[in-house]
Amino acid sequence: MSEPILTGRVEAPSRARQLRAGPVTCLLDGIELRDIRRGSQELANLLYVAVRDDRWNTLPAVVDDLEVRQGTDAFQVTFRARHHAADLDLSWDGRMTGGADGTITVVMEGVAATSFRYNRIGWNLLHSVQAVAGRSYRTWGGDDGLVHTGSFPMAIAPQGARGGRLTGMLEPFRHMSIDIGSGTTLTIDADGDEFETEDQRNFADSTFKTYCTPLQRPAPRLAAIGSRIAQSITLSSTGPTLAGATGPGAVSCPATVSAAGDPDPDLIRVVVGTSGRQAMPPIGLGLASDGQALQDRDAERIRALAPGHLWLTLDPTVADAADRVATAVGDARSVGAALFLELLIGPGGAGIDAVPVLVDAGRDILSWVFVRAPGDGPVDYGTPSEIVEVARVRLSTVIPDVPVGCMVGSLAPLIREPRDPILLGSLGLPICPTVHRDDDRTVMENLVGLDDQVARAIDAMGGMPVHVGPVTLATI
Repeated sequence: MSEPILTGRVEAPSRARQLRAGPVTCLLDGIELRDIRRGSQELANLLYVAVRDDRWNTLPAVVDDLEVRQGTDAFQVTFRARHHAADLDLSWDGRMTGGADGTITVVMEGVAATSFRYNRIGWNLLHSVQAVAGRSYRTWGGDDGLVHTGSFPMAIAPQGARGGRLTGMLEPFRHMSIDIGSGTTLTIDADGDEFETEDQRNFADSTFKTYCTPLQRPAPRLAAIGSRIAQSITLSSTGPTLAGATGPGAVSCPATVSAAGDPDPDLIRVVVGTSGRQAMPPIGLGLASDGQALQDRDAERIRALAPGHLWLTLDPTVADAADRVATAVGDARSVGAALFLELLIGPGGAGIDAVPVLVDAGRDILSWVFVRAPGDGPVDYGTPSEIVEVARVRLSTVIPDVPVGCMVGSLAPLIREPRDPILLGSLGLPICPTVHRDDDRTVMENLVGLDDQVARAIDAMGGMPVHVGPVTLATI
């Protein structure tokens, strides 16, 4: 009997079904299309509907009447989906068709059962960074009536803002063509709304996402009872059908391929290259969120791992803040590790005056302080430098030799506008590959983009220290 595969979930992961539309293949995963390819060439990474309420919560769908029909070189999928939570109640009929010419069309037709407010409802189309970075695109059909051309960026494109609202990476459009490479061109035709694209590496994903509705439009929006929401996206492609799958499970590595000199000329010799050795950075551990002290047995086991530090996230305004610091100091001493402190400061610096007294108990073991605070405006530009400096001055009398730096919630606010890294001092950059989706496949795919995110943060900090963490697999 084979060993069970452990995934960290109570339920088994869903099984995707392969569908074919002429020269194009894809995987049906629930009511989502993944890994859409023309031969070995990726056309799209994922195509799905997202329903986001007025607080940006993603509401899952309950699916009924799923029917899949696969012919020799065409398919049709139909189903009914419902998203229901609090006041939001939306049902929609879905249809996915793939034709013999390789065209794939997805349609949603929904009706609001209640009046509700929402931030986004509609189709989302993802392209992996590996497939389209550096590739040229052309968009048209937006409200400005213009044709826009350019290339998908290799480096992470900042998510900008204009007039107090976020903006997409590209101007809004209804049609896009992408030079996928190897002589293949993908055309995307959308109906029912305008779409725009963002670089999701800002949030630790490894994809470019095309979505509706443009962020410059006011949100949340109101769906009146009985109102209809209908959208469609059609993907069509031209080009050769390349043999040799590079789909799920394919692994590539630096290699040299040669047939010359081999006894059998039909054999191809592959020599896998070796990478230079690099020193591992110190790795720390986060403290338990329940504030309970480590038991002796646990401390002994953690001490054997020789962690570089323990990480405490602290809101100085909570009633048990002093107890949490005392517990963290005791835990750090028991495992022989330094203590890193992330301070959650409120708007306008609320709670910062209480910090010097709180950290006094750990002055001999505290090694770094990161300040995280919201800005004043509607757009997040990261922890204000002024708040970091205030904390630095307040703490200089208690822990004069401990560096005080900046903490951000993600890369996006750090690179939204140029910032002076000298004023920030250092950076704490959290990493979480489940920001938007937490299915196993997406998590594994997102690992590819983490290198880009860290490299972009190092570049933005201009030589100032960058601490990567906490690294979490938080549920969304």
